[in-house]
This record gives sequence, structure tokens and C-alpha cells, in this order.
Amino acid sequence: MGGFYYRSNSVLTVDIEANPTEKPRVDIIVVRADVPKGSSNIVAVKGQPSKTPIAPRPQRIAGQRWEMVLHQISVPAKDGAITVKQCAPFDAPARVATPWNTRATAAHHGVGNFFYDLDSNNNDAQLESWNGRDGYMITRHLGKAKTYVPKIMNTGKLPSGILYRGIWRWIAPNTVSFSIDINNMSNTDVKQSGTGPLSFTLPVNPSSSIGQHFSGQLLNSGYNADLPNFVALHGMSHLGNKADVVKIYHPSSKRLGEGLDYLLTFPRRSSIVFSGTYEANAL
Repeated sequence: MGGFYYRSNSVLTVDIEANPTEKPRVDIIVVRADVPKGSSNIVAVKGQPSKTPIAPRPQRIAGQRWEMVLHQISVPAKDGAITVKQCAPFDAPARVATPWNTRATAAHHGVGNFFYDLDSNNNDAQLESWNGRDGYMITRHLGKAKTYVPKIMNTGKLPSGILYRGIWRWIAPNTVSFSIDINNMSNTDVKQSGTGPLSFTLPVNPSSSIGQHFSGQLLNSGYNADLPNFVALHGMSHLGNKADVVKIYHPSSKRLGEGLDYLLTFPRRSSIVFSGTYEANAL
């Protein structure tokens, strides 16, 4: 604590001052290093009674006094029964770096470890991961975004001349950021086939435990397929969806009062762009 080592090999009792006032109080118990005196002791630091009491700030003056908080004490008004919260800090497990096989390495370490995959064999991605109580998970990708090929779903045979571009990364535990740009460079309108709207695929399956919304746009400068030049698109992964497919909707082109319609046509010489973040199904 503050550069000093303290150890107690016996039981210590600390008295908490009574509180006969009409307002509660919050105290702290600290280890106090008194540098000029060359001593360290466990002491109680009294807070101020208040309608909304706050704990005293530990003193940390280099070369003078340094306090480390062990407990926070709630002292109710009118000498009510006190409650104690443990606040002592603990060292976190050391971070572990691996050239590869990070997940296999993590299986041999306890809960609470962070890991770095340095991807020295260049066959995946540089990333940070975490062994938590929910299991092993990637917490974020490091370096360049990963690429993937999004697909247009619920169509018949697709014409040649469609470009598929997609990037994505883990940005937090079970959280994915992505962007797609699908360009129909052909002279053929892609029509919906079967039931439901045209759809696109995500890089990682979304969580099936909640519905999720995605924002996009149709860039259609030629006003093809009787659609405007710019169309706001809405993607939906419904509750219970266990696939990587997101359905596409757009504002009704006939009557705004009708709300959203299925997107049934991907016009020639147009692009569909989506981007956003979503909860994945890794946990």
C-alpha cells in the first residue's frame, strides 16, 4: 500500500463510534501508513451524518500518509445495527500471451484471466479473450477488421455481376460490429423467391433470446424497379432466430401509413448497405 508492506498475524478489533443522530453515516476501515512515524495501523475513519451519506476519501499524500480501504461501514441513524462491506483490493491474475492455440491454453487457467492471441502463424486474427464465469469468450479483435462474404438470401438464381463485401470484429464480450456493402452491378433486378423478404447474412449468428434491429440503405441512383434513389432499409432478427439471416424491410412505397413492407426486389445497378452492432450467440 503506497509502497509499504503491512502484515497482521493476530485478530484486531476496531470500534465504530455510535450514531445517536437523526441521519445515517458511512465510515471506512483502513490500513494507514504514517510515513514520518514509520508505522502502519488499522483504524476506523468516521464519516459525516447526512441524509445521503458518502464514505470518507482515503488519504493518499506521498511521503506523509497513505490509506488503503479494507471495509465500508453503514452506520444507521439512532444507533441502528451496522452493516459491513468488504472493499479490500486483490491482485488480478496475470495476463497471458500465446502465439496461437489461445483457447486451448485458456482451458488450463482459472476464471479471471485475460489472454492475448498474437496470431504468430497468421491464420486467424490478433485478439484479446477472457476466461469468465460464463466461459471462454473473445473480448475484442485487435488490428485490422476481419472480412467476410455476406449473402443475399430468399432469392432465385442470382445473376453474375454481384459484388459482396463485408467486414466485422468482436468489440466487446458477445458483441459484434459489422458493415456490409452488396452491389448488384448486373442489369437484372433480383427478385424475392419463396416466402418472406430478401435477407442478408451476418458474420456471427445473433442471439436468439431477443429481437434485434439493423439500419441500412438502398442506393438506387437509376430509380430502378420503381423504387426511389435512396431508400431507408430496416433489418430484423426476430426473437427465436437461430440462423445468421436478417430480414430486410423498407417504408411502403405506396402509402406511408402502411408502415414497412418486405423488400422484394434488389434493383439492378444498386447497392444495399448495412452496418451496426449486435448481441451475438457466443454465450
